[in-house]
Amino acid sequence: MEEWMSKYTLYRKIHSFISDNPDFLYMDMDTFCKSKDWNLIPFGEADKELMLISKDGYTFYEHSRFSIFYNKDKPRARQRFTISHEIGHIVLFHHLYVPTKILTNNKNKGIWEYQADTFAQNILFPIEWAENLKGQSIHNIAKFLGVSKEMVNVRYRNLSEDLYWLNEIKREEGSNGISK
Repeated sequence: MEEWMSKYTLYRKIHSFISDNPDFLYMDMDTFCKSKDWNLIPFGEADKELMLISKDGYTFYEHSRFSIFYNKDKPRARQRFTISHEIGHIVLFHHLYVPTKILTNNKNKGIWEYQADTFAQNILFPIEWAENLKGQSIHNIAKFLGVSKEMVNVRYRNLSEDLYWLNEIKREEGSNGISK
């Protein structure tokens, strides 16, 4: 397995992103993308050509510049997840490993899509928050974080694996892991 495909590399990048961007949860996506010099471009259901590429969103890379396209007609929680998922593609350097200028999951759901989903779940709902918000209703957590109830449920289903890998990264750094 190539290094970029490993869970270790995925969780190392997640940990680094969260450490390097501690205010991400409090920023709107447009502000964050502008701070990285990435284009954030909304499209809608009426944009038939773009809808053929993806109904949710995708990342386009050309001339050393990223553009994230997202469907403005989707619920706000879905937009946040889609944009965070696309940020995952950028941070994980998928554009270097996937032989296309456009990263989308319409037909070819490969490891890069799993990684981008995992990345988005972890940056929108960091593991420390998942631990602290246990006991709250799924509805209240989703509303508080601006994510969907489905994402909260998936996050809790994946919590053990995320906890394991992020603790491995923290142990390697010599810091205490995240408690269960």
